Amino acid sequence: MQRIRLAGIRICHRCGRGKAEFVDERGTIAMRIAIDALRARELARDEADEELLSLSELVLTQLAERGVESREIVFEVDGDRLRALLSFTHDDEPDVVECTPQEGISLGVRGGLNFYATEEALTQADHDHRAHDDPGESTQ
Repeated sequence: MQRIRLAGIRICHRCGRGKAEFVDERGTIAMRIAIDALRARELARDEADEELLSLSELVLTQLAERGVESREIVFEVDGDRLRALLSFTHDDEPDVVECTPQEGISLGVRGGLNFYATEEALTQADHDHRAHDDPGESTQ
């Protein structure tokens, strides 16, 4: 498993689709995950400018109020699909829940959580990205 960090959200000017771009410890692009246009814009916004909480912020706040400590987001492959796992502790007991990669990115960004990826996830995300590469992108 490798620690990665979110380097930025890229949005295609032509179609509006987005990608979350993650880098490794050396700053090399480690993986890119496609995200829908609305989530890309939500993640690219400055949360200090918003009056309303995002769903991710609400979920994390409610979990914390119930004594659940969110720990990290791990990207892994299950069968042939990429998924995200939110790891957390409650009453000093570790646990995980599954979510989509997009939800994992949102939870990680809004919760200030660390991101990790298995080698299989890094390989699959790179393959998926190359199949859908789009030159009309800009970094947000």
